[in-house]
Amino acid sequence: MIGIAQGCLDRTIPYLKERKQFGRHIFDFQVGLE
Repeated sequence: MIGIAQGCLDRTIPYLKERKQFGRHIFDFQVGLE
């Protein structure tokens, strides 16, 4: 089960770092993900 969650994070974080909303990267709205 932990492997599935890790796989989801591994695929989602790069997407969040490139996707923008309101002129900012979506990743910037998250606190303490990494």
